[in-house]
Amino acid sequence: NISDAGAAEVIQGLAASKSLTNVTLYISSCNNVGDRGMSRLAQGMPAFKSLTRFCLHIYHCDNVGDAGVMAVAQELGALANLTYVHFGFWGCTGLGDAGVTALTQSLGALKCLSFLFLRLNGCSFGDAGATAVGQGLGASKSLTNIRVVFEECCNVEDAGMTGLAQGLGALTSLTKLHLEFRTLDKVSDAGVMAVAQGLGALKRLTHLALYFQ
Repeated sequence: NISDAGAAEVIQGLAASKSLTNVTLYISSCNNVGDRGMSRLAQGMPAFKSLTRFCLHIYHCDNVGDAGVMAVAQELGALANLTYVHFGFWGCTGLGDAGVTALTQSLGALKCLSFLFLRLNGCSFGDAGATAVGQGLGASKSLTNIRVVFEECCNVEDAGMTGLAQGLGALTSLTKLHLEFRTLDKVSDAGVMAVAQGLGALKRLTHLALYFQ
């Protein structure tokens, strides 16, 4: 298992490659990596000035929480050339409303961003976080293609679904949207209806995939 120090060394080593335009980082089942490691990883991000695609996947790292994700969010705006971003967090039970809010709000600084994939699986955020996702993405006016997956996020209820949909409804330039909701046990018909109503404002939408399971 790599540790906080190892995670930091990876990003610092890659930063020497000034020509990189596409970076994907997978950190899986590394319980020795926590918020400190994520913070140190984030400190190296501004060196990647030429990046256009950035993917960060954190799988079942129990010690990664709000503080680590907020550190990533704080540095994300330095990557001004990003057009494609993919964030995936699986089983990060320490990731709550504060971290999700900071991450999605930071996307507004990326003026070239056209594609976003955000996957949140088994995280602890609730309605406030889900609403913040909608608001954060809704403020990212350059986005034309979005994919959002919530799975086993047991604190999300109808109010969160309503907030998510209302925020996304502000993205009038959106042409492609994929929303996937799996095992959200506290979401009822009211939440589903809110999603449908909120998306009615997307007049330029040509591709829509909507999953409830």
